[in-house]
Amino acid sequence: IAAVCLLLVVGVYQLGWLESLMEKPVVENPTIVQLAGDIQIESVGGEVATATDCRAVRPGETIVTSSDEDRVVLRYTDGTEIVLLGTSELTVTDAPRGGKQLHLKNGLLQADVAPQPTDTPLWIITPQARVRVVGTRFELTTDEQDGTRLDLESGRVELVRGDEQPVKVEPNSIAIVPTTPSPIRVSPRPAVVDTPQRET
Repeated sequence: IAAVCLLLVVGVYQLGWLESLMEKPVVENPTIVQLAGDIQIESVGGEVATATDCRAVRPGETIVTSSDEDRVVLRYTDGTEIVLLGTSELTVTDAPRGGKQLHLKNGLLQADVAPQPTDTPLWIITPQARVRVVGTRFELTTDEQDGTRLDLESGRVELVRGDEQPVKVEPNSIAIVPTTPSPIRVSPRPAVVDTPQRET
């Protein structure tokens, strides 16, 4: 199945290349390459369908996961992977200038983002902020109570809230965007301490 999905992704890339020759912004849409659980896809018109492997997710469609065991992996033609976990909602949206754009309405995603052109980065929108990504690994969660939390493993990310100045997040940092007007908080990730095992 993975090989078949790869061929499909390559085909989408070739289509995007042809569109670029026509000087149109190339909007990149991800393809489902792996899933576990009862994953639903809602269309703009409200129709609901069961997600399947190798399915491209188009602008306006929302992926809905409904249990802690649910998991879906999305892949772009450049190798960028987005993993949606638990109870979450993620919409693929149009990027006005081309490139990739997602809207995480609630829940948890993990991202491994290939280097992006600086003029067409990956944008992930949450209810509290916009996340500008040009290549990195991170985990992003959002909900109505705690706001948006970014756990950045590597690379650099910018957080944009309204018309405020962007907040740059460095590697090995955690950023919190609260639901209130309070400032965005950035702090180092807690150090992982290995606990020595007793000899028996």
